[in-house]
Amino acid sequence: MLSYGRRNPLPYHRWTKDNLIQKSIQNVLDITDSFFLQIQVHSNLIDEMRIVRNHIAHKSAITKREYYTLLTNLYGGNPRITAGAFLASTTRQPRANIAKYIIATKIILNDISNG
Repeated sequence: MLSYGRRNPLPYHRWTKDNLIQKSIQNVLDITDSFFLQIQVHSNLIDEMRIVRNHIAHKSAITKREYYTLLTNLYGGNPRITAGAFLASTTRQPRANIAKYIIATKIILNDISNG
């Protein structure tokens, strides 16, 4: 997949955003394939989990900005919530985000593998 049908081979595949997944599979699978259609269906949640993960893992200025933009989009205003509180808290919603992500990951994997 790294070199098939490509003038310049990819150094590695990136699977964290729908447009990067499309670039990875475009020469092997049709972009109308069920796998990619399900990736597009779940792309917002995949991106949300990527932003939270990157902020926890890297703690750079860029990941912090993306994380706080995500919080603003989800909760409005300018909430200053740590990543741990964001994942574990049930103050703003009945289910903790970590539980939501675990359940969603199972659903996403099931949807893309059943195509």
